[in-house]
Amino acid sequence: MLPERAERPFWIDGGVLRTEPVAHAESVADGGWLLPGLVDVHNHPGTESHDIPLPTRRCAGT
Repeated sequence: MLPERAERPFWIDGGVLRTEPVAHAESVADGGWLLPGLVDVHNHPGTESHDIPLPTRRCAGT
């Protein structure tokens, strides 16, 4: 848990993150970081076919 960096167990029950033990829970990770709500919003431009070039038009404001 931040900001103290204390380790703490969590359980997922029906898509909900719980701080209390859940019956018959299975451990899937030991250590690491859990960042709920973090979203990686980058993308990779592409086309539907490899032989179609990407458009050269730039976005507004660039």
